[in-house]
Amino acid sequence: KDNYNNVTSALASKMFSLNEIERNKIIVITEGKTDKKMLETAWSKLNPNLECPFKFISSGIQIDEEHRTGNADSVRRTIQTLSTFFSDLKIIGLFDNDREGYEQFNSLNKEIFEPRDFNCYHRKHLEKNIFGVVLPVPEFRQQYININSIKQRYFVIEHYFNDAILQQYNMIDEPIINGVSIFEISGKKNNFSQQIQDLDVNEFNSF
Repeated sequence: KDNYNNVTSALASKMFSLNEIERNKIIVITEGKTDKKMLETAWSKLNPNLECPFKFISSGIQIDEEHRTGNADSVRRTIQTLSTFFSDLKIIGLFDNDREGYEQFNSLNKEIFEPRDFNCYHRKHLEKNIFGVVLPVPEFRQQYININSIKQRYFVIEHYFNDAILQQYNMIDEPIINGVSIFEISGKKNNFSQQIQDLDVNEFNSF
C-alpha cells in the first residue's frame, strides 16, 4: 500500500509506452509470468501463421518481467487502476478459476464493473472495454469447480493439459479430496511453461 502511487505510475507508463500495433491489440493481464508464456505458446501452436491479436503482460510490480511475482490480487488492482487512466485500450484481466482467482474476480469494484453471475465467466467495466475474466473450464475438468460456490474451485491454467502430460512433467500434486480425481498443480511451473514448446499441437486443443 505504501508503494501504491509508484506502482500505478509504473503501470500507466508501461501502457503509454506501447507502440501503435500493441495499443490496437487486446491487452491481457495474467496472474503470473508462466501463464503469459503458456498463452503465447498455445497461440503460436494453434495459429502458426496468424499474428496474435493479444498482447500478454504478466502482473506484478517488478520491472523485469522474468522476475515478476504477480497473483490474482495484482490482476484485480491492475485492471481497476488502468480503468482510471485509459478509455481507448481493450484490456482483459485473466484470473485462474480457483478459490483465490474467483474471490478476486468477485471483488472487482461493483461501482465500475458489472455484477457477478455464477454462470458467466466475465465481468465488463460499465463504460470501457475492460473485462475481468476467469478461465473457462473445459468439459473434461468440470469437476474442478462448483458453479454455485466461490470456495470450491480448483482450476488453474495448467489444467488445460491432460493428466498424462502433467504426470510426464511431474506437475501433479496429491488429490485434494480422497477418492476424487481432483488435484492441484505442483512442480516447477517456470520449467514447465518452457518445456511445453516441445509438445504436439494437439496437446493445446483445450486452449
